Amino acid sequence: MALLMRTENLTGWAALSEWLPENPWPFVLLGVAVGMMVGLTSIGAGAIATPVLIMFLDVPPIGAVGSAIVAGAAMKAVGIWRHQQRGTVDRKLVGYLLTGSVPGVLVALLIVSFLRSQDFLSANVWVDRVLGFTLLVLGLCVLARNTEWVRRWQAGMDHPNVARRGLMIGALVGLLFGTTSIGTGSLLVLLLTIFLALPEVRVVGSAILYGFVISLFAGVIHVALGNVIWGLVMLLLAGALPGVMLGSELAARAPHQILRTAFSVGAVLAGLKLI
Repeated sequence: MALLMRTENLTGWAALSEWLPENPWPFVLLGVAVGMMVGLTSIGAGAIATPVLIMFLDVPPIGAVGSAIVAGAAMKAVGIWRHQQRGTVDRKLVGYLLTGSVPGVLVALLIVSFLRSQDFLSANVWVDRVLGFTLLVLGLCVLARNTEWVRRWQAGMDHPNVARRGLMIGALVGLLFGTTSIGTGSLLVLLLTIFLALPEVRVVGSAILYGFVISLFAGVIHVALGNVIWGLVMLLLAGALPGVMLGSELAARAPHQILRTAFSVGAVLAGLKLI
């Protein structure tokens, strides 16, 4: 076991705070890998960190989600200034996304909180299932992103309604993000690229600002609900922050298509396992 539970009460509200690592290095190395992927491909922390924490490091799903969201907020803060300087942030689009996402996040967290208050173990199983389905769909969407049928469909779009589609995309991402910690990087970039046909540099810059704000919002609520394992957050960030900087330096030379394909296959396999 990578983690040691210091309490025998697995169903109590204090259970998550009692999880401590026996060996910190797997978490630090995971943070490095997550940070490098964020710097290289803009794929967010949740899509990689959360399933690994659950499947290989024995972290309870609710704790993995809350901790990944808080760590992700800190990681995204690193990239905001750089994109602001480049002028790649569309503030109006971010506003539409946040307007749709805030209610979605609140609904998701209310559902998780209610399930946890009824049965801690059942709540973890429910989060597992939603996470698995989201990873499966995400992996398939990443694979389909550059296919001919997607390009033909985008070519047929004539001035899509950015406000309406931004609100709808924001609501969907908020609902999934509040439940699984996945969405503000990988899923959002995909949806904006496919359904709004925006340039990738503008999408990534806007997604980073949006991701920071919504992660901060959801993170505060997860902290209030007791869903965050602070020791894990610190270990993940110890590896992730230098990983982001290293990934950013390597971004110009990295084989992005190979990395995205590998991520897609991994996401599909992890999703099938969790479902």
